[in-house]
Amino acid sequence: MRLVLTQSLAICLVLSPILSCRSWKASSPQTGSTSGPWRSKAEGDGPNHKGKPGPYLPFSGTKTQNGKVRHELNLYRFGMDRFEDGKLTTDTWERWELKCQDPDPQPMFAAKGGLCTLERIKVYKESTNSGIIIENYSTRGGTLKITRADWSEGILDFEFGDEYEDNPFQCQLQFEQIGGSAYLRSFRAVAVKKSDLSGKMFTIEYRPAEHSHTLNIPLSMTGMKAGNQ
Repeated sequence: MRLVLTQSLAICLVLSPILSCRSWKASSPQTGSTSGPWRSKAEGDGPNHKGKPGPYLPFSGTKTQNGKVRHELNLYRFGMDRFEDGKLTTDTWERWELKCQDPDPQPMFAAKGGLCTLERIKVYKESTNSGIIIENYSTRGGTLKITRADWSEGILDFEFGDEYEDNPFQCQLQFEQIGGSAYLRSFRAVAVKKSDLSGKMFTIEYRPAEHSHTLNIPLSMTGMKAGNQ
């Protein structure tokens, strides 16, 4: 779904690799912000995970009626930085939300393995406007595939893309369990794509943003009359 919307509207998205949901004020260029007018660095570090390998992740393993263990893992509202041939892009931002259950809670799908869904909120900026695209992928829909899941070792590998896409994104997620809680160690997604204009091949990589931050997004919204009427 794409929103290209001409009255000014400010939308605020919290992009958080540390699962913190409070509001932050945008830094202005005069205060030394290096993130641009839309992206503001977090003023706080959110939940304290000092001494842990990374952000806290909701993770559990519960026994089902047949005695097997169902594992659940969630990544909420993670801001993902996009790199093209190793260079950080500055005109797009993404927030990912990943939810996984293994095995699938629906009996008709359980024999095929785990259930994973991924929501990507993509925000882009052009010279005259901006927009939001929301994309969803799932194992049930055939657009996401778990390639390796070792819950005891904290490993989840998967790939996602359109059903007939030649080069889906390959994803590697590693986490560590400490005292009954799980913490993210690393997460990356990589794909090789072809430019629509030149036909040149280039590499796209996504990694969690270093800091939590807020996007202040102006969106154009067309009405029945011009804004000054």
